[in-house]
Amino acid sequence: MKDLNIGIYEFINGKKINIPSNLDINKFICFIKDLKKLSLDYKFLSSQKLASETSVSLTGLINEISKRKKKLDKNIDIKYLSLTNDLDILWQNMKIPNTKIKNKSYKKFFILSPSDIGFHNVIKKNKDIYFVDFEYFGLDDPLKITIDFILHPANKLKLNQIINWHFQMKKLFSNLTDFDERFKLLFPYYLFRWILIISKIFYKDKQKIIFDKNYDKSKYNIELSKKMIFVKKYIKILKKIHRVNSINFKDFRYE
Repeated sequence: MKDLNIGIYEFINGKKINIPSNLDINKFICFIKDLKKLSLDYKFLSSQKLASETSVSLTGLINEISKRKKKLDKNIDIKYLSLTNDLDILWQNMKIPNTKIKNKSYKKFFILSPSDIGFHNVIKKNKDIYFVDFEYFGLDDPLKITIDFILHPANKLKLNQIINWHFQMKKLFSNLTDFDERFKLLFPYYLFRWILIISKIFYKDKQKIIFDKNYDKSKYNIELSKKMIFVKKYIKILKKIHRVNSINFKDFRYE
């Protein structure tokens, strides 16, 4: 109906998933499996654009993070300048690896993906779950899909669920022979990226708009506090990853 500029919508009388069950996780895994099968249609795939803010190489990801960081530095409210100081030190200490996969393009391995992947875009009705909000849809890196699902603040995952997700994604994308190497390499960069995404709430212009519109200031202050706790948690974990040179899934479990 694109030519007619018509959209058809259906109301789903369901509910949000706040804390996913193991069954919910398994259905999400099945969703990714279905997307991979659809991605085998190369003719259809060739007509698809990249998903929002997807990079085909590590160099591209680093460039995207640099742009995000510059935007944060420029727009952050003065009350949160200490946050940018912490991020400056972190970013300077993140070594740009001299590896053969730094500039290698992995686009040929990309699959279809909603990109903004998490249970915040899922509606549950009885035992079925429905995936909504595909505004960022496109071709995406399987490693980004794997890592984003673990890091997304909306996904309150237990340790066994994180381990299962990682195992199933590695199995599903077994054609990526360097899955483990890229996972370990890319994880800290996506973690830093998520810190920047969450920190957008601290932009001075965003806070001005919110207060000008007579938002409930008490609720907003609570939200600010929650986001700051999350950012500090992720900064602490990132420092730990740099220190011990390993990723511990226990650090990301929901408690």
